[in-house]
Amino acid sequence: MDDSIKDIHNTLLPDIEEKISTEEKERLKLEYWGRKWNLVVSGVRGTPLAEMPKATDVYVRHFFEKTLEIPKERIEKMLFQAVHRLPGKEGDKEKRKIIVRFNSLIDRDDVLAAGMKLQRGSGYSVVPDVPPSVAKLRFNLLNERLALSSSEQRKVHLKERSREEQELESQLNNLNNNENINDKREEITRIELQLRSLRESRIKGAIMRAKAKWQIEGERSTKYFCNLEKRNYIDKVIQKLTLDNGETITDQAKIRAEQKLYYENLYSSKKTIINNTHRANFFSLENPFIKILSDEQNINLEGELKKLRNS
Repeated sequence: MDDSIKDIHNTLLPDIEEKISTEEKERLKLEYWGRKWNLVVSGVRGTPLAEMPKATDVYVRHFFEKTLEIPKERIEKMLFQAVHRLPGKEGDKEKRKIIVRFNSLIDRDDVLAAGMKLQRGSGYSVVPDVPPSVAKLRFNLLNERLALSSSEQRKVHLKERSREEQELESQLNNLNNNENINDKREEITRIELQLRSLRESRIKGAIMRAKAKWQIEGERSTKYFCNLEKRNYIDKVIQKLTLDNGETITDQAKIRAEQKLYYENLYSSKKTIINNTHRANFFSLENPFIKILSDEQNINLEGELKKLRNS
């Protein structure tokens, strides 16, 4: 009797635990899928008393237009299955959260994308509606990720992006191989759009990183070029200078000052050799600073110009 109970315990109990776990996952997956058309909007002011769905609908559409800056024509075409303001705390009844259930996933994704652009600290938020257990798991995962360094966060993000892209490609291949492919056109289009968005985001990231690297590094000088410039600088700089008094200096500032003083003395006039009388007689024949050819020199220089012998 005891052996049979042990056998039942050892054979059936593991299967039961696995089935319970599988059942919980399937239930959670169905609940998550059922909430996929929902968004939770926070920070939209309403009425403190009981609010009718029509009034909540007006507040939500006004928030989409004024805060999320979605075109009015686009908002008027959006269809909501339901708009409901959730119960809140006693002191915050005017800004209770709102659940919006969309008719179209495209509208829902567009609003979510606009909500992601809200500035931190604005008092508003637009997030997906997920089951409480999933929200708790996401919160714990977010805390773990914040504890990681930036490089580790980037690695985790890249792995998740790669995994998501692989899953979408697998779903797309399965749908394309389905016999009833015509019935799956809408889902195929949705997955293709998601794949395109992921790939465009990856390409934009690569372009942005390349531009940032170019701005920071540019055409960086090689070690050979830097050593060459250093050697040329050493060759053209006076390392030490001996003054007239026998003192030797090596300070570059003092050496440059002595160089400047030397050339100033070299090219500066010591005394004025041209006075007012000289300026007045500059073009006259009595100017002592302009030599005049003698008659004999004039005669010798007169004559026909001839070609030089060795030219």
